[in-house]
Amino acid sequence: MTTQTSTAPGTRPALRLKFNVRDAGTLIGLLIIVVTFSFLSPVFFTLPNLLNILQQSSINALIALGMTLVIISGGIDLSVGPTAALSAVLGATLMTLGVPVPLAILATLGVGAMCGLFSGSLIAYAGLQPFIVTLGGLSLFRAIALIYTGGNPVFGIPLAFRSLINSTVLGIPTPIVIVAVIALLLWTVMNKTPLGEYILAIGGNEEAARVAGVPVKRTKVTVYIFSGLLASLASLILIGRLGAAEPTIGNLW
Repeated sequence: MTTQTSTAPGTRPALRLKFNVRDAGTLIGLLIIVVTFSFLSPVFFTLPNLLNILQQSSINALIALGMTLVIISGGIDLSVGPTAALSAVLGATLMTLGVPVPLAILATLGVGAMCGLFSGSLIAYAGLQPFIVTLGGLSLFRAIALIYTGGNPVFGIPLAFRSLINSTVLGIPTPIVIVAVIALLLWTVMNKTPLGEYILAIGGNEEAARVAGVPVKRTKVTVYIFSGLLASLASLILIGRLGAAEPTIGNLW
């Protein structure tokens, strides 16, 4: 769906909406699935079941939100799974050592951001291809997680952290609220800030964006930091629900 504004002399701007079936194909497919399963099961289209589905999908949703920015900028990030795994095992270790939960959460997010910074810097400043860099990051981050843990899960996640992740806000599971807030934040970034315009410009024509004065390198690094940050946030939700952090989580993400 696209929005157009037209003006005529002496008249106020008129808002016109054009519905594009191609752009709405995914949404239409989702609606067909919902309607079909609503007929197949009487409990499918109930609030508890819908909340459960959204909660189960929250991890993939966070990964997808970060990847959306990367793809819009013309890149790809194959390392989100290992980034999540490395963030998870380090964050879980800090929690088991008695580090306060808020500090452990910040450290976990910091690890994800650093992984994104590493990949983004190689892509932006070394001129390497995103596919090659993030494929290398996939192996590197996974190897670090496996070596650090010896291939063993990290158990003993504090109850306080698990209670936080599995809590509700006005009856809505916290992971769903987190995804909604992040989605709103990224929508604002893409539609209301210069950074969003830069990302769109780079994805459209990187050379033209550079000539126009867009800070291409800095923007690319920022995009990959976002991706790594959201991968680590997804890992926090996952270990909060599982009660353990495995170095193999995020496989095939």
